[in-house]
Amino acid sequence: MVLISCAAVAYHFGLIGPRYIVLTTDVAGASVFEKEQFLGTTPLKMKPERLGLGEHTLLFSMQGHADELFTFDVKPNTRIEHSVPLSRSYGKLVVSSVPPNALVTIDQSERGVPTDAIRLAAGSHTIALSLEGFETRLDTVKLSLGVSDTLRSTLTPLPATLAITSEPDQASLIVDGNAIEGYTPIDLRLPHGEHSIQIRKNGFATLDSAINLDPGSLVECNFTLRQVIATPAFGALRVTARPWAEVYLEKLKLGTTEEKLPFEEIKPGNYGIRLVCPGYPSLETTVKIVKDEETLIDHDFTATGSVNITCMDENGKSVYGDIFLDDEATGGTTPSVIESLFIGPHTIKIVADGYEPATEHVIIKKNDSESIALIARSAE
Repeated sequence: MVLISCAAVAYHFGLIGPRYIVLTTDVAGASVFEKEQFLGTTPLKMKPERLGLGEHTLLFSMQGHADELFTFDVKPNTRIEHSVPLSRSYGKLVVSSVPPNALVTIDQSERGVPTDAIRLAAGSHTIALSLEGFETRLDTVKLSLGVSDTLRSTLTPLPATLAITSEPDQASLIVDGNAIEGYTPIDLRLPHGEHSIQIRKNGFATLDSAINLDPGSLVECNFTLRQVIATPAFGALRVTARPWAEVYLEKLKLGTTEEKLPFEEIKPGNYGIRLVCPGYPSLETTVKIVKDEETLIDHDFTATGSVNITCMDENGKSVYGDIFLDDEATGGTTPSVIESLFIGPHTIKIVADGYEPATEHVIIKKNDSESIALIARSAE
């Protein structure tokens, strides 16, 4: 015979003690723990046997909310139903951008252009800053409960597009002193800011212009070129130089490049041209003036190159001598490399004991490196 106590039967069938425990939160989905043991998520319904009689303290946890504790007793013949209010934990974030007035989006929700601190739930947030003409900037911030933080982001400007057309077309371009591959019509991707534009076409006057581009902008420019007006017996000459130059045709001074005008009414033929800029070697060259056409000369005084100098005797033995550049002592000896030489012709002379001076002429080109080997003949 099996004996079962009346109390056990009564408890089993819910006649005494709680039938179940129901726990809820004002925001569903909170995790419920007792002494680090996970019990489930709200709303949570449990049989009392899972906890047992006596005092229990449960922890309710949910991201973006402060943790809450609930302590209660499981007693015989008591039903437990309890709702735990979860209070959100907040921090504050001040958002600014360089340049200012960027549109702020937080966790894919637009917030406009806030001027005051933004109240946000504690935790991680994705901040997007967008401004016309600039790349959208994404940042991640982690806010702590009750803490005020600051996010200051610098936006990267988008390049601008400059669409250039000309009448007539097929004109060449120089932008900020650099020749552009291709001819008009042409679209150029340029950084924002001010740019100098020069449009050239043989038979037409060169046109100079300056334009300021906003970040990410599309600017369309059409330039009408003026045909060079010259008498049937003449041509024209246009000279550009950096930083500037006095222009001499043969021994006649025509003017300076700062005037930015073509020198007209020049009879067709070959002429010696000399460009002079104080502090730089002069340029001497020859041009051909053609009837009814504009001849172009462009020179950069600031451009440099280098030369590698060696010297040997008639038997191929290295000679160590003093180096003179354009009749001025350099202080160096062979072999040697002279850097940052202005472009154009130069005279190299080597003076060594026991040898006749050796002289060689070299023409330095922009951003180029020349090599010369001089032969020193014995002085005996």
